[in-house]
Amino acid sequence: MLEGSFKTDLIEEIETIFPGSICLHLNPHEKQGIPDILVMYGCKWATLEGKRSEHEHHQPNQDYYVNLMNNMGFSAFIHPGNKQHVLYLLDIYFTDQKEIMNNIVRRNKNDFQQTWRIWRKTCFLRC
Repeated sequence: MLEGSFKTDLIEEIETIFPGSICLHLNPHEKQGIPDILVMYGCKWATLEGKRSEHEHHQPNQDYYVNLMNNMGFSAFIHPGNKQHVLYLLDIYFTDQKEIMNNIVRRNKNDFQQTWRIWRKTCFLRC
């Protein structure tokens, strides 16, 4: 599988798993070593560095930025062989956001503005 198509499919899968998330493919020319994909969900974020395989060469600074960003939030190298494991870890990282949002929506089904106010307040307190 080509790396580009893997990343495109990965972004679509993440957006399906985490409805309302925003996934951005970052510019590789902006800063060398920054991970390829930024995922924002609720008031949390994650970055993913896509690879074709487990043994693919890491570019200069990639290990540094993945480790740095993992200490700030969530970051990982992802390839077809570990995709399900990384998505599982990402789900754990984002889970409290999903549970909170589902509970808020359940309580305020017909009142979008109230849902939004509660969500913003919850994110502010949790982040």
